[in-house]
Amino acid sequence: MKLADIIEILSKRFLNYKIHELEKYNAENINVNFFQYIDVIGDMESPTYGELAQKLNLSKPAITAIVNKLIKQNLVYKEQSMTDKRTFYIKLTKNGLKIFNSCRLAHNDLEKYIAEKLTEEEYKQLVHLLCLVIE
Repeated sequence: MKLADIIEILSKRFLNYKIHELEKYNAENINVNFFQYIDVIGDMESPTYGELAQKLNLSKPAITAIVNKLIKQNLVYKEQSMTDKRTFYIKLTKNGLKIFNSCRLAHNDLEKYIAEKLTEEEYKQLVHLLCLVIE
């Protein structure tokens, strides 16, 4: 089996974990891409529009459109900076935080699935090799 095939299988499996988590919240109007946005916002802890655009490698207008959709879904809100009124921070709402935590559960579930299929030594080797790939 080729590495590309393995990556595709793992990607689909991870996507299924995410979809399963979305279904728990009856999040019919939330697409899987929102998971990525919520995950990044949660990781960055109150990014500005510019910081989020840089992290996601998107334009500021694209980020504005995404954030507006997330606001309509009650997943994030924006808070104006006390020191610079031109700056807004993007923060997760309670619903957004629930989905962020679900995203973490999906990551953990996939990790458990992989760990169960490997010996401890194989698992350590896999982690080491993947670390080399992402550096």
